[in-house]
Amino acid sequence: MKKNILIGILLLLVANLFAMEVKISGDSRVRPRYDLKQTFDNDGELLKKYGDLYYHYRIRLNFSASIGKEYFLKFQLGHNSP
Repeated sequence: MKKNILIGILLLLVANLFAMEVKISGDSRVRPRYDLKQTFDNDGELLKKYGDLYYHYRIRLNFSASIGKEYFLKFQLGHNSP
């Protein structure tokens, strides 16, 4: 993953010598989540029932570069985490 990012950055730097267009965009989201959890004993009887509230984060960065007439580079960096 790191190697691909470095190669992409190097291509962008080399392509800077030529006429090119670079677009950077992205989005982020925060979503609340609520899970109902239950625990049972060995006989199958309900011991405990509780709720768990947490937030789920998602961040994405989109990179797009047009290099010359027929060449282009597109990649996306993203991270999901509770």
